[in-house]
Amino acid sequence: MKLSELAEKYTFHDSLVYSLERDIDNDQFIMKIELCNWAQEYYTSNMDENISVTLTFSNVKEVRGDAIKVDLNGISTCDVLEGSIVFFLIRDYADGDGGVDELQIWADEVTVNP
Repeated sequence: MKLSELAEKYTFHDSLVYSLERDIDNDQFIMKIELCNWAQEYYTSNMDENISVTLTFSNVKEVRGDAIKVDLNGISTCDVLEGSIVFFLIRDYADGDGGVDELQIWADEVTVNP
C-alpha cells in the first residue's frame, strides 16, 4: 500500500516501537511495533486489544532518524509529507522521559504483517 494509505487506515497513537532495522541490500526498512488494535476502526470486542505488527517499507530511498535508540518508544502521531511518512516517537514511553524523536521514511510502498 502507499504511505498515505497506511496513515489513513491505521491509528498509531500509543502503539509501541520494538525494533527498527534498515536492510540496505533489499532497499527495505522494517519497523516492529505493538499496535493498539483497540484504536482501529475495524476493532471489535472479541479481538486482541494489542497486536504485534511488522511494517516493511519497500524501495526505500532515504531514512532519517533510523539510529534512534529503541527502548519502548511510543508513537505519538504519524504524518505523510512530500512522499515520506514521519513518525513522532516519544522516548522512554514507559518511564515518562517525554522527549520526541522524528523517524522519516521515503519509500514507494509499505506492507503490514500481523
